[in-house]
This record gives sequence, structure tokens and C-alpha cells, in this order.
Amino acid sequence: MKQSTPGYGSNLMRAMENLIPPDKRLFEDPYSEKFLSPFWKFWVILMRSPLDFSSQELGEELKKAGYSFSSPTLFIWEGGTQYLSKKSRE
Repeated sequence: MKQSTPGYGSNLMRAMENLIPPDKRLFEDPYSEKFLSPFWKFWVILMRSPLDFSSQELGEELKKAGYSFSSPTLFIWEGGTQYLSKKSRE
């Protein structure tokens, strides 16, 4: 059964609620991510894993957050490097 387009929005919001610290959540829905398309699931994974580029590796942090490297993905990073030190970009 295919989910309707409006359903993606509500599931995304419910999945994002799980990113809030447990004591501040309005509700908890452990199944909300299971209904997201791979595109939206990827964004929730990125939001779940803040990254310090000077001391952490992107691939390792994505793996810890549950990202599947077998998923077809295109990364576009625009406008981020000017906020990093020269050392962390090398």
C-alpha cells in the first residue's frame, strides 16, 4: 500500500519530534521513520547527527546515525566551507 503525499509531511514531523530531548517531547513515535521515503529518512538522519568537522569524520557519524551506504545518495555541499577553519577543510 502506497502512502499518500500528505502522509509524508506528518511522518516527517513525528520523526523530527524524536530528535528533541526526551523530557521536552510532546509525544514519542518510534515507528514514524519506518514510513518515510529514503529521501526524508536521510534528512532525519542528518538532523540526528550534529558534526564537528574539525574532529569527526562524516562517514563515521552517518554510519552511527543509521545511514545505509547502500542507498543511492547525492551529496551537495554549498555554502558550508566558509564557516570552517582552513585546518578542518584539509
